[in-house]
Amino acid sequence: WEVAGVGMIGRIMENPAAQAYFNEPVDAVALGVPQYHDVIEAGGSRAMDLGTIKKRLLSEAYESVDALAEDVRRVFLNATIFNAPDNDVHQCALNLQTNFEIALQGCPKIAAVCKTPSSRDLSAAMNSSSGGGARAG
Repeated sequence: WEVAGVGMIGRIMENPAAQAYFNEPVDAVALGVPQYHDVIEAGGSRAMDLGTIKKRLLSEAYESVDALAEDVRRVFLNATIFNAPDNDVHQCALNLQTNFEIALQGCPKIAAVCKTPSSRDLSAAMNSSSGGGARAG
């Protein structure tokens, strides 16, 4: 499943929204949002980005598809926690989350061993969260 996972993450990373917001760790200082990490941690999460996920996949650091899926979902959840619903980052996170869920279910090698919640459950959770207005992925 790791090889399929690398391909799936690579395709998501090619999306212009992912390139703009989610492929690298949030540089809170450069973006002028020094509170980013505090807000994410207060929301019960931790920082994560798609580039780090891909590196972890390539080094076989994930023990399961569920752990991989959890980290991918965390990227998008963080964006919806920190950014207001009308913010572009928030909207891009919701769209990429949907794309990820579709890709996850469309990959038999991955979907067969994934036991995590459906995209409907996660979208409901993401839509119920709202945050500030700063741009951070």
